[in-house]
Amino acid sequence: MIIFKTFLRLLRRSIPLILSYSLIFFLISALNASSPATKPASLDPDEPYAIHIHVQDLDQTEASKAFAAYLNSRFIAVSFDGSDQELYEFVTSSGIEAAIRILPDFEEHVSRNEKAVELLRNPLGQSSWQLEPEISKYLRFARASLQDGKIDSQAVTKILSDNSTLHFVGRHQRNEKFQQTWLKIFFRFAGYIILCIVISSFSLCLADFNESKNRARRVVSSFRPWRYHSQIILGLSLLTFFLFLLFSCGSFIFFPHIEDGAAFAHFLLCFALLCFVAMAAGYLVNNLSSKESLNTTIGSMAPLALAFISGTMTGLDVINPSALNVAKLFPLYYYNLALEGIDFARNAIVLFLFAILYFLLAVIVSRTRSKDQLS
Repeated sequence: MIIFKTFLRLLRRSIPLILSYSLIFFLISALNASSPATKPASLDPDEPYAIHIHVQDLDQTEASKAFAAYLNSRFIAVSFDGSDQELYEFVTSSGIEAAIRILPDFEEHVSRNEKAVELLRNPLGQSSWQLEPEISKYLRFARASLQDGKIDSQAVTKILSDNSTLHFVGRHQRNEKFQQTWLKIFFRFAGYIILCIVISSFSLCLADFNESKNRARRVVSSFRPWRYHSQIILGLSLLTFFLFLLFSCGSFIFFPHIEDGAAFAHFLLCFALLCFVAMAAGYLVNNLSSKESLNTTIGSMAPLALAFISGTMTGLDVINPSALNVAKLFPLYYYNLALEGIDFARNAIVLFLFAILYFLLAVIVSRTRSKDQLS
């Protein structure tokens, strides 16, 4: 196990890099988690949102028609004719940001404070968050205007169309939905950071192993290549597992009491798969090149470039289609889709296959370079 012990000794070189990435990431996360929406939220009725929606009125009463007209005036209405399945595919394929279904017996549901509206959002979009406060605002006033079980639609429309700004003041409650959103963003950026750390740290650890004289010595020595690679992969696995625990446990610092355990387990599984891919990517990069400076540069710049086109920095709905086609060639795109819960099984399998592919390519490259040195 001399190779493994040497790898662990050289691992000390990467401690400053790991600390710098991790401390900055956790500091920014702490700043974001410490002040969740403490400022008043302002909703200006004279400023419509540039969000494309489709309103489907299943009630067809005066109250539901007035509600639909209000939504169409606040957002950009898009007409659509098709089945429920076609509507779902239209929304999820970024045709529009959201579809709103006004359920039958709208007035009765509002009076009983029951679910009166179904909201189907594009999970890849970040711009449709304004829909929920607009819907909630209208339903609050509609409930307050009830007389004999009837909504005074004219009064509600008049109040909301007046030249005034409504302020809803109050500290945001860290409820289950907020936890899910925050943890999703946390692990989305943690995926980008883990790629940077693993590839760059592995490059620092293997700097001595990749020196030309040491590579030549391994070629002519009696030490079996598979034993060398197995011990290197063991050391890399230990490093990756430590980073996985670091970032996973770090999420508990901000939310020590996770309300939705199933969602948290889903995020952890996605993150574990990406850690596996990061380990394979680091192994491949350091077999493609033996230059420490080049490998650490790749470890810093390549994940950053991929983060911009794979949905880490912004929603996939605002990324150019040609850039998305490039992103589909790399695992970070499928990691972000898996985090969103979009076809999780397929995207998880794709991530696993990426890791296997990187490992196989690394072995092929290593054997090819060994043969070249022999010749």
